Amino acid sequence: MIRKTLTSACAALALAAGVATPAFADATHDINTQDVFFNFLDFGDGLDMYGEFGNTFAAKGTYDEVFRFFSPPVPSQISFDAAIDRIGGSASFKFTGFDFGVVNYENWDAQGNFLGVNVTSLDMGDSSFNKFSLSGESADFVGSGWYYVEIKGVSLLPNGGFGGHINTAAIPEPTNVALLLAGLGLLGTMARRRKSA
Repeated sequence: MIRKTLTSACAALALAAGVATPAFADATHDINTQDVFFNFLDFGDGLDMYGEFGNTFAAKGTYDEVFRFFSPPVPSQISFDAAIDRIGGSASFKFTGFDFGVVNYENWDAQGNFLGVNVTSLDMGDSSFNKFSLSGESADFVGSGWYYVEIKGVSLLPNGGFGGHINTAAIPEPTNVALLLAGLGLLGTMARRRKSA
């Protein structure tokens, strides 16, 4: 009886494990484009990083651009924004979609030609989108690694395009937080002494 119960329980667990999928399984996909750009971000204060991305297109048409960048070696929050360029007061580009996430690996064919990248989309905690501008922010603090912003759109005018910014904000180190709290405590003590004097 006990063996039969254990066998049934193990079978149920195995079935559940087979049915269960990773959190981002449905969001993992290939981006088949050769337009993958490496963005080298500048270090700011601490481990915060900042960089720019964008593109200008010689001809009208539909484009799918992937901008890859490296997040610093500490948990960080990633945010980005982009806006279209205007030429003579007219919109030169129109956004049709965007995505953000982790770059898993590159895709190459048998002849060694670069085909694109395999990526996993990540949830965004805050985002906005229209045909003229877009922005996004990672829902959680993310670890070190290669990330991407994918921009889809249509070039409406020759030499039309867009530009944007990427920011990674590192979580403050515990020692920095401790020093900040100690400094605030010291200021409070000094203020109390002056008041009582």
